[in-house]
Amino acid sequence: FGRMIWREPARALRRWHQLPEPIQLTPEQDLKIRQTFAVALSAKGMSQAREWLAQLAPHEHTDVTLHWQLAQWLRDQDWAAMLAFVPQLSVEQQQSGQWQYWYARALAASQQPEASQAVLQRLAEQRSYYGFLAAAHLQQPLSLSDTPLQVTPETLHRVRQLPGVQRAYELLQLERTLDARREWNALLEHSAATDQRALARIAHEWGWHDQSIYTLGLLQEFNAVEELFPMAFLDLHERFADAAQIDVNWALAVSRRESAFRVDAYSHAGAYGLMQLLPSTAKLVERADVSAHELYQPARNIRLGTRYLANLQRRLDGNWILATAAYNAGIYRVVDWLPAEGMEADRWIELIPYAETRNYVKQVLMYQQVYRALRDQEQQPQLFAELVPMRVSKAQYQR
Repeated sequence: FGRMIWREPARALRRWHQLPEPIQLTPEQDLKIRQTFAVALSAKGMSQAREWLAQLAPHEHTDVTLHWQLAQWLRDQDWAAMLAFVPQLSVEQQQSGQWQYWYARALAASQQPEASQAVLQRLAEQRSYYGFLAAAHLQQPLSLSDTPLQVTPETLHRVRQLPGVQRAYELLQLERTLDARREWNALLEHSAATDQRALARIAHEWGWHDQSIYTLGLLQEFNAVEELFPMAFLDLHERFADAAQIDVNWALAVSRRESAFRVDAYSHAGAYGLMQLLPSTAKLVERADVSAHELYQPARNIRLGTRYLANLQRRLDGNWILATAAYNAGIYRVVDWLPAEGMEADRWIELIPYAETRNYVKQVLMYQQVYRALRDQEQQPQLFAELVPMRVSKAQYQR
């Protein structure tokens, strides 16, 4: 029945009301079916989604059904229902950036500007998609929450002398990346946290950025901004972004999100290299076959990736947010998701049906803003100030 809900929702709705009396569902089974109806009907944009979402009590929601409940209220602009519901969420859920931001927007739409600004003020202290949105609404400087990685010179010197570190370095120079990574991971497994921080710093200094980022993730060191957002392959990103006439910070953000600057990255979908290009996409851009080996070459990969971003941006009326979504999900899916009438960009992003693409867009935008701020620390130009008043619609698509 759960499969039927996704494949044939109209049939599933009819059959739900025609279940023979001998079929008795347990409370757990009944809840599972109701949650599946709520999610599937919402994802497919069916009008019946409202009633199935409304049947779920606050404690019956999952993270997925909660998102679609939020999306439904945003689609309907039902700010009153949102204001009544949020206080019923758990403390942890209420404190999430997503719910804080939309609660503040609901307060503003309900003529409670002071309460809205108080929520936005707290949120703007975070380095996140929603934190940057909050700062843009308040027209105040960004908070990068930058806490430099704490490593003493003595620890750095000692760790650099470790045989495993020296072997990893030599293997990298010989372009035996897989062997170097195995050596590094063995080091990480048998090192204390203090030495792991030193390893993250050393990898960063070597330009082995994906391994530095991976190490920081293990340590949950999420505020070491310099190491988390390195200026990797900056000369190539600048050269090819300028040639494609796109924002270099956007190109850096896409590479950071796609591969964490891992040159030999390969995805289960068959994408290769820094900007995770499919050979078919590369062929479309280059108008010639491009091998996997060529896509592992940083210059070739970035040149094709930036040209593809520029192509998507041109076809979507210059809108880089829509182009970011299209880079992940494909342009035709994005066009299908666009409303006929204009809609605020932040609302539209929450309505993207694919969770992967929805989160991808948020992360790339956040990364792009971080790179803008890092590369122009005096001005810290506000990318999100452009997003707040932006509206999107199907009219922006050009064949």
